[in-house]
Amino acid sequence: PGMRIAVLSADVAAGFPLVNRTSARWASRYPAHWLVPGAHIRLQRGDCAGQVCRELAEVLDRARGNMVDDLIAYRPERVFIDENRRKLFFGGEPFDYLAFLRQDARFAAAWSCYARIGSRRGYGVWARTCGA
Repeated sequence: PGMRIAVLSADVAAGFPLVNRTSARWASRYPAHWLVPGAHIRLQRGDCAGQVCRELAEVLDRARGNMVDDLIAYRPERVFIDENRRKLFFGGEPFDYLAFLRQDARFAAAWSCYARIGSRRGYGVWARTCGA
């Protein structure tokens, strides 16, 4: 109870049942990262051109920046990362949340405070190792 958690997933059902069952505190401004799959899929498939592709890339940049901002600001004690090969909403396209976040220069320093402690139902579980 009271533990700050974040869930890196586009599936809202991945986070809030956990929060509600454990009385944890949500450590993100978003209930799920819904912006990522649509923009990612369209860019990967080349389903855009010119200005539309630039705008989709901006959506991903903004989503990435917000995710890193939240990691830094909220300092969740546990982070659950969707590692399923077939992620909901990604239409079968592969997606690695950590690789995505590494594109933000601030991420490496923030993530250095986390260690993988296990996995559960397709989600990697990471614990904060630096002081709160």
